[in-house]
Amino acid sequence: ESGRSVVFISLEKYRGVVVDKKNKLAVVKSGTLLGLNPELGFRIENETLIYILDAHGCALPGLTSVKRQTIGDYIAMGADEGSMKYSLYDAVVAIRLIDGKGNIGDFRKPSDQFYAAGISFGLFGIISTVTFNCSTPRYYVKGTQIISPIGYPSSDITKGSSVDLPPIKPYRLFNGTHTASVSTALASAYFDFDKQAANTPKYYKFAAQVLNVIQPIGVQHFFDIYYRALQQDEHLDYTVIAVALSELYFPVENATTIANILRNYYNTHGVKATSSNPIEMYAHRKHEFWLSLHIKQIVFDSAGYIWLEI
Repeated sequence: ESGRSVVFISLEKYRGVVVDKKNKLAVVKSGTLLGLNPELGFRIENETLIYILDAHGCALPGLTSVKRQTIGDYIAMGADEGSMKYSLYDAVVAIRLIDGKGNIGDFRKPSDQFYAAGISFGLFGIISTVTFNCSTPRYYVKGTQIISPIGYPSSDITKGSSVDLPPIKPYRLFNGTHTASVSTALASAYFDFDKQAANTPKYYKFAAQVLNVIQPIGVQHFFDIYYRALQQDEHLDYTVIAVALSELYFPVENATTIANILRNYYNTHGVKATSSNPIEMYAHRKHEFWLSLHIKQIVFDSAGYIWLEI
């Protein structure tokens, strides 16, 4: 409305964690980063929640691939994904909000106000602090990652699942490629790229050879501290590679149907349907926050990434 001013508040410098060893609690200011953020570099690693909890011998019960966010952003936006069993939200026991009139509200689990305040997208105020239960000791994650070409992998990761997951057989999973390279090249005059070049057997053969070097076929074993074992987002600087993200949520029971629709569409439309924009599907565990997109049900998230010009 005309005549009304808008105030943007940045909490990026509102950082800090107070650990209560006796009661196994940690009060975290909302501007505190969960983990490393590539744009900020390693200079604040010792100020991140993961680092501080680890120094006290405790850990978060669940950790998604999203570590670059602040705690306030994470709790307000519902950034929990990647597991149907564990969740960082399990450790949240209290939330402090400051509303538009400056009133302070302290809401504790399991009150109705608590479940309204979490994942509230700022509707009820700005999150000031979040209190975590720190009773989870440090732990390691051990497992395997199966990389297979299109066709039949050596193992089916959905075997024995209690829910209807999409079969892995028709797909190849590109889950977080981590590599470093140094390239030397000569400048060349600009020319239009052949529109058919990316839709030929020769192109697919070349792409397969490159991908097999980055992500070799077979079973890869991993074992590391929980915040390093699983694929994380801390290796991608969005100021270097700008991306936009659009997400669609649907019940996990419909995962197979959605996957088949996407597969059939891509098979019939080829590279014109996808261009160079990837899509990933991952699970969100159900919980009790009222405004959550996955309240009381397990959902799958189909996320499409679009590369932006900067």
